[in-house]
Amino acid sequence: MLVLALVACLPWQGPWVVAVLCVVMFAVGWLSVDINIKAKTAIQLFIDPDCLGKVLGMSTSISYILIPFSLVIAGAMSEIWPAFVLPMSNGALLVVILILLWSMDRGTV
Repeated sequence: MLVLALVACLPWQGPWVVAVLCVVMFAVGWLSVDINIKAKTAIQLFIDPDCLGKVLGMSTSISYILIPFSLVIAGAMSEIWPAFVLPMSNGALLVVILILLWSMDRGTV
């Protein structure tokens, strides 16, 4: 991820680099379920009680590992692009994902 941020500094890189970095940062944020109460509740509802401790322990470990990476990426990206680009693009990605999940739940997709 840091390599992607450093490659984005090169002058010949296009806007696709921003899209890749936003997708990576979105995945990092999504995997950090200890911050998201709804995701943690969903895990508790759908995981077998025998495996629940292992799954929650693994998710906690992954989230603690990913937190520094997301800070490094966000810091590097804020030096390259204006500060509003990352929240705007990640927010747009979140809206698109939520609309897709909503339509899948309704059976329209």
